[in-house]
Amino acid sequence: MKQSKVIPFSRYRYIAFAFSLTVILLGVVFYFINGGIRFGIDFTGGITIQLRFSKSGMDIATFRKFCQDHGFGSNITQIGGNDSQQYVLRIPATKETNLNNQKIEDFKSLLASNFSQTDYEILSVNLVGPSSSAKMSYSSIIMLLVVIVLILLYTFLRFKDFKYSFGAVLSIIHDAFFVLAIIIIFKRELNTQTLAGILTLLGYSLNDSIVVLSKIKENEFQYVSQNISKDLKKKLEKDRSESKIVINSFMDNIDHSITITLSRTVITALTTFVVVFCILILGGIPTRDFAFVLSIGLIIGTYSSIYIASPVLLMWGNPSYKS
Repeated sequence: MKQSKVIPFSRYRYIAFAFSLTVILLGVVFYFINGGIRFGIDFTGGITIQLRFSKSGMDIATFRKFCQDHGFGSNITQIGGNDSQQYVLRIPATKETNLNNQKIEDFKSLLASNFSQTDYEILSVNLVGPSSSAKMSYSSIIMLLVVIVLILLYTFLRFKDFKYSFGAVLSIIHDAFFVLAIIIIFKRELNTQTLAGILTLLGYSLNDSIVVLSKIKENEFQYVSQNISKDLKKKLEKDRSESKIVINSFMDNIDHSITITLSRTVITALTTFVVVFCILILGGIPTRDFAFVLSIGLIIGTYSSIYIASPVLLMWGNPSYKS
């Protein structure tokens, strides 16, 4: 495909760095303003009560208001679609087991005093203690660290050049901190859904970064004069003269490679974003946190491939180019 114009992405890399740093620092500021991260029951411990109503008219909005009015919060998930009357109520736990058991009994008494036994059925009651939640938090941190190490190893084997693997890993670390800052700023809950969204984002961002970095490395091999044969050099000179593109520096190569892959990156991101956005709007509460993180992450993952993974290569060696 002939191309006559290269978009100078690298020229704006410092603006992009400043933008990313600003958002992450805002996340740190809001961390103290909001009193820390809002962890879900999966990480803090709590009570989950699953029940089903047979009484008509008990939709999720009515049930949520009922629970909120009686001091049991509004963390309720609907199971089985919009017409279902099966719900999961999550109540934050305290450190004392007796108080947690008392909360369960109080909720059962509340149901019994407001509904007949034929109106509802309690399907399950689970108590996630502090030790279990602490173990899950520890496991999640270890899992993220293992993922990053494996990605670093994979990218090093893929490119056989540390500067490329460093750029890819730095971009996904950037994405994780960026999305975490967004979660803190907007007071979203960090639970297993958001964690799954972050891990999914890391995979998507890595794939996108590898596409861009692979093209940069391919062009680096082609355009560095000592790496090419005479026949290949003649062919490249012909292609470059026809496209009117001159590669004189590593920065030119980066901009050229990003421009080549831009249409593929944008089309992939847009099509995926449309699906995720529909899940966010129409999927309901069970998938809302996951879709929220992924919808933000798709944009940030594309952005980091262009403005984090690629420009970071300029920090490393600058091969000698010959036009």
